[in-house]
Amino acid sequence: MPMDQELIRLLKITGALAKIHLGPLLDGPRELILSGQLDRLFDDAQELDRSKRYADALAKYLEVFERSRKCPGWGGVRLSFVLSNISRMDYPPAKHALFELRQHRECQMLAGIYDWDHISEWVAINRYIADNDIIKFHEELKWLELDVYEICRDIRRLAMKNFVDAKLYSEYGRADIERNFAMLHMLVKQFRPGTALARGSEDTRKTLKESIIRQDVLAFEIAIALGEDDVANGMVRLFVELEPTSASFIALSERARHAGIVKWEKELATRAASCLSKDEYAKFERGNGGAS
Repeated sequence: MPMDQELIRLLKITGALAKIHLGPLLDGPRELILSGQLDRLFDDAQELDRSKRYADALAKYLEVFERSRKCPGWGGVRLSFVLSNISRMDYPPAKHALFELRQHRECQMLAGIYDWDHISEWVAINRYIADNDIIKFHEELKWLELDVYEICRDIRRLAMKNFVDAKLYSEYGRADIERNFAMLHMLVKQFRPGTALARGSEDTRKTLKESIIRQDVLAFEIAIALGEDDVANGMVRLFVELEPTSASFIALSERARHAGIVKWEKELATRAASCLSKDEYAKFERGNGGAS
């Protein structure tokens, strides 16, 4: 490695290690907090935000973000609504706070320190920052030659859309898509007759199915791009079982088109014709820009 690159590498690691020691100052309070208390804190933050008391609102949002880390049921809220509200604030320090949160997580990863919560937070924060550099940072981590295999693996899992949209299929292997297939199979089972979810509200089922399809069609695209057609076929069968509608086939076809694999576009159109009702197939044709 050239001396200038080696120097940059050492500076990065040294800076990262120094930052780690400041971690507790950035992570906020650690005492346990109940979900009801977090609800009230989040409500207070939003009310302050609406009242344009931005400094106070930001402080409350950040408190909710840090204190909700280990609170059951708050994972989705803290990584979506809380970060989204901060990013939308008409208050420059709010964006700076997101950059600080991201920087702290990056420093940990640069130092080779594995922390699932911080990796998932880093991926989520990037979605709300304009200069989303997930792939660039992933490459920097690999270049550092530290023990970052687990960190890079989880970045690829959590930020799969970034890698698939960039057509970086080679970052994945059969084991990765087999893992996604197994997870999809487990999730589909939860919707079968007799399960608690099957007896739940239709709106809940609809929302969950949409979320599953949106995420797992990415793994389907990786599978067909890598030529792992047996896994891809299994995933299509599960999608049809989960949601036998035009929406499922449109989502799959869009990924096949993005990958540029014409044979799968045609295959999906054929399966849609055989699986869907006449009305649903007509919707598929309209939504898919005509039959393939």
